[in-house]
Amino acid sequence: MSIRVNLLKPSEARRQGMVSVKFMIHVSIATAVAILLIIGGMSFIRYEIGKRDLEAARNIWKIREPMYKKIVTMRDDLATEKKFQQELRGWQASRIDWKPLLIELRKICPPMVQLRRLSIRGELTIKQKPVAQAVDGEPPAPSAAPSPGLAMRWYTITIDGKATGDMAEDIVVQFVRKFGSDALFKPIFESPPKLNSLQRDTSQGGEQPNRIFTIEGTTQKREMKEPRAAQSP
Repeated sequence: MSIRVNLLKPSEARRQGMVSVKFMIHVSIATAVAILLIIGGMSFIRYEIGKRDLEAARNIWKIREPMYKKIVTMRDDLATEKKFQQELRGWQASRIDWKPLLIELRKICPPMVQLRRLSIRGELTIKQKPVAQAVDGEPPAPSAAPSPGLAMRWYTITIDGKATGDMAEDIVVQFVRKFGSDALFKPIFESPPKLNSLQRDTSQGGEQPNRIFTIEGTTQKREMKEPRAAQSP
């Protein structure tokens, strides 16, 4: 008869596997805790770096914000100045140099004609660009932003005068024709000047057949836009 006695304590008993289950659990828990600590540490470091960078960026912005505002203001002022210069060049392109014309008017005025009043009135209008019409069978084009149009400028010239002499009426008619066909005046008029009124001068007594008259002419419409620079060949 044989008796088998186990002298090992339960804690000293060995398993058939290479690692015990309890050890594996401890290692797994320790590994998970270590990974969490590493991730948390990296996140904390990243947060501190981001916080420091943000604070540095705020300090830099406090220093550069006034400079940036000055640059924005200068840019807006430059755009306003550029627009003003374009409008000014447009006004200059649409204006008429009246000095040589007035000198020429004095030259072609007959000796029997007295110019009593000369009025030059400038007018301005906006020429709208034509809207493209939809072709039959095609869908209408999408509506675009409204165009500001093109500014047009023209002048109305009014001359009041008095003619003296026996041929006063004929002198006035010849003066109107010469005024409209003159080499300097003809290119600027949209149509030949008209004799609006021709009346007998009743302001003074006597039998001298004086005539008072009014001549009116309208110049061609000029575009108020900056002239294109001449391109070199």
